[in-house]
Formats: sequence, C-alpha cells, structure tokens
Amino acid sequence: MEKLVGSFFCGVGGIDYPFTHSNGWKVVFANDFNRYSRITYNSNFLEHPMDFGDVEQLDLDSLPKFSFLIGGFPCQAFSVAGSQKGFEDSRGKLIYSIVEILHKVKPRGFLLENVSNLVTHNHGETFATIRELLQNEGYHIDYAIMNASEYGNVPQNRNRVYIIGFKNATRLKRFTWPRPIERTVSVTDVVDVNNRVDEHYYYTQEKYPRVMAHFDRVEHSVGQIYQYRRNGIRVNKSGLVPTLTANMGLGGHNVPLVFTNHGLRKLTPRECFRLQGFPEDFVLPENVSEMHLYQQAGNSVCVNVISRIVAEIEKVFD
Repeated sequence: MEKLVGSFFCGVGGIDYPFTHSNGWKVVFANDFNRYSRITYNSNFLEHPMDFGDVEQLDLDSLPKFSFLIGGFPCQAFSVAGSQKGFEDSRGKLIYSIVEILHKVKPRGFLLENVSNLVTHNHGETFATIRELLQNEGYHIDYAIMNASEYGNVPQNRNRVYIIGFKNATRLKRFTWPRPIERTVSVTDVVDVNNRVDEHYYYTQEKYPRVMAHFDRVEHSVGQIYQYRRNGIRVNKSGLVPTLTANMGLGGHNVPLVFTNHGLRKLTPRECFRLQGFPEDFVLPENVSEMHLYQQAGNSVCVNVISRIVAEIEKVFD
C-alpha cells in the first residue's frame, strides 16, 4: 500500500519529520500560511517544499492524492493560555477545513494534534462536535492525551491530545497508543549550563532589575528551571521545562529561564527545538529571526511522541 502523506498546518514539519524518516512514507503535499515557517520547513524538507497559503483558499480539486492526512490545527482558540473562544474564534473553525479535505481526498486515515484542553473545552461539547464531524466522514476514531515528558523522553511538561482515525474499523482495533516510558533525558542534557552563550540571552541586574530582584530571593542551583511571572520568580521543582509557547520570543510572562554556571538566562532557540525532540541536524535558518524561531518551536509538536505514534501506525497500515 502506498504511504502518501498530506500535511496541513505543517509549521516547521514536526509531524512530517517522523513520517519522512519512517519506512516508505512520503509527504506529497504540505501547507501552512506562515512565511517564516516556510523558510524553516523548506530548509529541511527538500523533496517536498511547502505550499504557502491559507488552507481555506486551497483548490481542493488540485490536491494530490494521499493515503494519510496529518495536521496540528491551530490551538489558540482552545488553549488555557489563550482566549478559549473555541469555534467563536476564526482559528477554532479551521477544523472544518480539515473535514473538507478529508471529504474530498478520502485518505485511509489521519493523525491530528492539539492542546489537551480541546477535550474539555466548553464542557466537552467542542470535542464532541469535532468527533462527530470526523465520524460523519466515515472514520473510526480514537484519541489519547500524552505528556512529552512521559511519552517522548524530553524534559518538557507538554500535554497534547492526539486524534487517530481510520476508514477501516479493524485497523483502528489493531492500533494501540504508545505506553509511558522512563525519562532518561534531563534539563542539563538539553540545555548547555557549562559553556557561555551570547550575552543577550543572560538576565543581568542592569537589563532586568525587576526579574533579578525576585531571583535573588529564591534558591539557586545549576540546571534549575525558573518561570518569571508578573508577581515574581517561580522555582520549577519538577525537573521539567514548562510548556514551550509561541510567545517565548517576545519575553515577558511565564517564559522559562535556566540557571547556568554563567548566570541566569533564557533558553536558546536550538535548546527549545531540542526540548521538542528535533535532532541536532535540523536546520534553523540564519535568515529567520530568533523571535520567529522561538515561535516555531513553541507552535510545534514533540517529535519523539509523534515518532512513537508513527511506529504504531506502521504496524496496522498494511
């Protein structure tokens, strides 16, 4: 069976990457509307450049045939970090674009990703509507909520819901979600606490007097993660970096900080991509600003979790 993938809301390719590095899968179409994500995506996926544009403006008749659809549709409308307006938010309505594509192309299955709050949003009614939409297209679906630290072996507290769907009911019955695994990777495996990085990453008394005034009142230990909030510095004792978000490049509220042998600093973009499970050879283009790289990391997925899901899809997609 041909394993052709159509990728929507692909971002920098966090879901695409495990598929393209698995047995026989080939991404034949990828779409996103962010021009900076396009640069990063096209720097890493040379065989299938991103189609740049609004998913709602796609000519569905011109889409190539594919057997599996993937997508991390926008989550801001459902996230606790956002307004939680759901379908009242234009971004929340983009799930309908996915449904229209499923209706037109009729792939054999799909994998979707979103914030875990999608399941409980509006007392569960939002998720029930989404499930009904997908089932009405003839798909048998299941979902699981997984934390990147428990299922992806990365030191990041990131809860996400994953929705799987197959046209074939037997295939869904055979499919099993990955089980939790022991986390062996720590913050200091991902964050360089020994070598000095560029000065602009460091928080000093001169640049951030308010932050440092709070920091001086809490315990210090190398490798310790902190969160700066409006009412002070919070020591994160879980040994995990809090969920990376798209606003990390803007500074301010709830951005993770780390104490190193050279002082307190924010994470580098490369460290953020590591926390999402991206490999060291994943290209972060020099012509994309740090602000946009932070946004891309925060908007992406945990590659390691997706890789484990793909391995389970492999077992039933015959």
